[in-house]
Amino acid sequence: MNQRIRSPLPPAWPFPPSRDIAGRVFGDLVAVQYRGAGAWLLACRCGGHVIAQQQEVESGRVQHCGCPEEARSWRDRPGSPALRGGEVFGRLVTVRYIGDGRWLCQCACGNETTVTAGRLRSGAARSCGCQSASAD
Repeated sequence: MNQRIRSPLPPAWPFPPSRDIAGRVFGDLVAVQYRGAGAWLLACRCGGHVIAQQQEVESGRVQHCGCPEEARSWRDRPGSPALRGGEVFGRLVTVRYIGDGRWLCQCACGNETTVTAGRLRSGAARSCGCQSASAD
């Protein structure tokens, strides 16, 4: 059972863990503080905190605090390996990165549009709008 934590953070546990993972990175999480009974306080890249069992974190079952994909905007940076020019998302094809997490895309109907990388990955943007207009 993972618990999302709001500030202020609870006090430290007085007994040491059997295996110290403080400072190690697991997906979007960094182990911050041992909480006792195999549980760790973890900081997420989005700024949130979560308490999770050590075995869940080490196995990869817990990799973020539960924050939505849109809030993790650090993935929309140009160096992101997730998107490249020429990738297809529904009727859209990525042409080039234009900055601030936005991509210039060519629609199958011939129109060009700018779309955020998060909307492309989540499937929220599948066309320039022609698909929804022709569905009516």
